[in-house]
Amino acid sequence: MPCTDRPGLLLDISQILVNWECNIVSVEVDKGALYLECQIAFEEQKPQIMRELQQVVGIYKVSEVFDMPSKERAEQLEAVLASVPDGVLAVNDSGILKHCNKAAANILKLKEGSLEQPLPPDLADSLLIWRMLNNGCSFRNKKIFIESIGRYCMVSARPLRNDINEVVGAVVMICDSRDVREFVQKMTASLPVAFMDIAFASPAMKKVLESLRSGGH
Repeated sequence: MPCTDRPGLLLDISQILVNWECNIVSVEVDKGALYLECQIAFEEQKPQIMRELQQVVGIYKVSEVFDMPSKERAEQLEAVLASVPDGVLAVNDSGILKHCNKAAANILKLKEGSLEQPLPPDLADSLLIWRMLNNGCSFRNKKIFIESIGRYCMVSARPLRNDINEVVGAVVMICDSRDVREFVQKMTASLPVAFMDIAFASPAMKKVLESLRSGGH
């Protein structure tokens, strides 16, 4: 509902819904609009309720939506994270895992149900989570040995801050070092190696290379 921000607006809306025995499940304000998630006793009441809400001073338009803005943003975020080939995870300031894409779960061998749970202490230590949360530091493309999976990963991470610059969490991107090595090998496999690129120190090796350059045997 696009609306004016005025004192008593939500009270007036609530009174109408109470009269219809509607329960307000959640309320969100986003970009000058008010969103209500309600439980209506009878579906046929909906048109009349919407007409009454339209009469409230300060409400410009009443329309039905199928998702709250926060849910829509969460679904969009999940879709983005799922499309990223690298592992991405985020924790809050207590080390609780808030987001984790499939790639991160596979690389770190996280169990199902890990969301909304504390990140395992050894994993949090390996990923330098507590250092970021305590010191606000960040790092990029750092090769880190993760004990819980027994191998190295390339890790980039940075703290998340609120409006007053307090650290409220951290986001971490993880790439299995084996994937990096395979990528480098693929990129360099077809590159020609010139004679000038071959390093040597001995006079004998110098003569061999000079002979090859000139086409001698």
